[in-house]
Amino acid sequence: MMICHKQKIIFTHIPKTAGTSILDTLGKVNKKQKVILSKPDHRTLIEIKNKDLESFWHYYKFTVVRNPWEREWSLYKFLKIKDSFETYLENVKNDKYHYAKRRFRLPNLFSNQVDFILINNQIELDQIIRFENLNNGYRELCRAIGKEITELPHLRKSNSTSYSDHYNRRCIDLVAELREKDISFLNYSF
Repeated sequence: MMICHKQKIIFTHIPKTAGTSILDTLGKVNKKQKVILSKPDHRTLIEIKNKDLESFWHYYKFTVVRNPWEREWSLYKFLKIKDSFETYLENVKNDKYHYAKRRFRLPNLFSNQVDFILINNQIELDQIIRFENLNNGYRELCRAIGKEITELPHLRKSNSTSYSDHYNRRCIDLVAELREKDISFLNYSF
């Protein structure tokens, strides 16, 4: 989450959806170290609304969402978990906070994407950028907020293999079960 009063924008930062790249274009990343200048803030839209109601109603609100199967693979790689991908998914299915309780203290890290963007089952954002169409969505964002259109950097780019290369039928089904809300509401498929 980032509220930028100068540009009158609110960015709902869903983990593993190009948030660092977006924050970089808004001057919130140390370019040499490729790290966010402040602690990652992954608050939900309702938490943002409760924090700053005045800005919430007057600022341009946006987020980036990602194919749930691709996001889950990216999250798994990010966490550097020693368990196999399938075991990781089984553990998250059995206890959403299995890994969070053990090592990771990032709130909302394992939450569904829709949990970040819905308030009373309604979308209260001005723009949802799809990771799969990131550059076009970013250009639309720049036009909407009056920012000079620049190329969006990809700061934490992973290797070039497709996420689908790492899935078997069981993993596909586990993510379909885990991320059913995202798949349905955001209209994604494997």
